[in-house]
Amino acid sequence: MPALPLWAWSIPLVFGFLVAAFLLGRYAEAQRWHLKVPPEFVEVWIDLRAAHPDDPDKPQEVPGVSYERIVDLSEEDVDLLLSDWVINVAAAAPEPRYLFELGRVALIHDQIETAYDLLDMANDAGSVPAPMYLASYFEEEDPEQARRLVESAIAMGFKPASDYWETLFGAGATGRDPAVTAPSASTAPVGQRLW
Repeated sequence: MPALPLWAWSIPLVFGFLVAAFLLGRYAEAQRWHLKVPPEFVEVWIDLRAAHPDDPDKPQEVPGVSYERIVDLSEEDVDLLLSDWVINVAAAAPEPRYLFELGRVALIHDQIETAYDLLDMANDAGSVPAPMYLASYFEEEDPEQARRLVESAIAMGFKPASDYWETLFGAGATGRDPAVTAPSASTAPVGQRLW
């Protein structure tokens, strides 16, 4: 069997070097992007990726993103949205909707602990839709708290909270035993999901 020429051995090495250089360049570009992008740009990007269509906290010109479109987000987009850097921008923003939007992404992509941390922060900061989403965390352990959270979202004018409540329990459900009336995301009809 004849020996391979030197140039044949160098092809995999050159290819590996080019791939490594490309990946290193992408990493360096990402780091530079993080450092140079103003927070206002990040806030707009969060809105474009995760704003709830019915959130009264968002400006009217922001159309909102459907549940299905958030399900279809790439893993890279989800990782970037839920990165410490983006969460810190959202936490420093004057409006709680960015924390809520990131919590919504985390919840839809089954990052439950992150989701409830973000939703809890958004709720504490006064987000209108956050209480309804946060209620699913309490529905098993504290149905009364879940009921209060959904009623809070209804009182603040988040229409899906009212629709969701009535779909599951009927118009007179708010006066019933909270153990019976606490909403359950798992039993929500298709198209009436919490998130």
